[in-house]
Amino acid sequence: MPEPEQIRPFGPGPLATRTDAYIYELSQEGLNDEFSATDGGWLGLLKADPSTPLYDPAVAIKTELNEAEQRFLLSKVGVIIEQKGGGGVTVDYFTQPEELDAAWAALQETRADVAEERDMDAEPEIPEPPPTLEVTSAMLIEAEAEGRQDAQQGSGRGSTPSLARLDGWAAAYGYHPETHGNELGALTDAWRQGVYREVAGQ
Repeated sequence: MPEPEQIRPFGPGPLATRTDAYIYELSQEGLNDEFSATDGGWLGLLKADPSTPLYDPAVAIKTELNEAEQRFLLSKVGVIIEQKGGGGVTVDYFTQPEELDAAWAALQETRADVAEERDMDAEPEIPEPPPTLEVTSAMLIEAEAEGRQDAQQGSGRGSTPSLARLDGWAAAYGYHPETHGNELGALTDAWRQGVYREVAGQ
């Protein structure tokens, strides 16, 4: 008398049984839901319904399922597949829809908790300080000359360079008012000195 058929192992490789191999092949055609795992792998939900049972003869041909394996699949309402980042694959089978939904919901909740912990543990990004730009003696001499020029033209009677003058320095030297206040301050002082000397006739 022949021995009754059983679910057979599948391998070598990451899949444990022939039903696992079949389910993995079936998952390539689409899943009901899926998300990425923290280790670089993924988890997928595959649910059966009266119109689309887990057993599909067209796919089963590729994995050569016997009758015991076919009956096993027809008795299940769905599976959860996990492919780990290292390549391993596990398949969990469910006979009750409530158990399947609860298990999937628990996995999603765990994933959300891990993501929240990762966000809390992440160190805040500290912006890098802006680069310090050199103020050379030639630049100060030029700024003083510009102060004299502005005074001669009547636009340098105040103590602050015009916006046009400040924009000119920013364009010429790469300064930004919000990040290079010290550099612009040095040029402004030299500009003021030029204004005062021109006004005083020095």
